Amino acid sequence: MEETHERTLGEEGMSLEFRHIASYLTWYSSHHLYEDLLHEVILSVGYFTVLHPDNQVVLQSGQPPTVLQQLCSLPFQYFSDPRLTTVLFPTLITCCYNNHSNRQILEQELSCVLLANFIEVGVRKCASGFVCIL
Repeated sequence: MEETHERTLGEEGMSLEFRHIASYLTWYSSHHLYEDLLHEVILSVGYFTVLHPDNQVVLQSGQPPTVLQQLCSLPFQYFSDPRLTTVLFPTLITCCYNNHSNRQILEQELSCVLLANFIEVGVRKCASGFVCIL
C-alpha cells in the first residue's frame, strides 16, 4: 500500500497537486480542529515521503509556509502528548531521513533531539517485546 501510494502520488504533476492539497488540508484541519482529518493528512505525507527523496523535496517547495513548515508548526501538544507524537514524529522522520535540506528546515522550527528520543524509546520498546511503531 505505502509503495503504491508514494509511487502514484510521486508521478510528475501529481506530486505538486499532492503538495497543494496536503498544504491546504493541514492548514484547514489544524485551524478548524478536525483532528482525524489532520492525522490522515500527516500519515499520507509520511507515506508520500518514506524512502523517496524526490517526494521529500516537494514538501520544502511552494509558498511558505511549506507542508514541512506547517507540520513543524503544529500545536505544542503534537510535540508533547505521546498520543499525538506517535502520529506526527514518524512522518517528520520520513520527511527528513537522508535529506539535509529538510533537516535544516526542521531544525529551524524544533530540535531534532525530540525525534532522536522518539526513535530511541521506540527501539527500546521493540527490544523489550512491545509492539513496534518504527
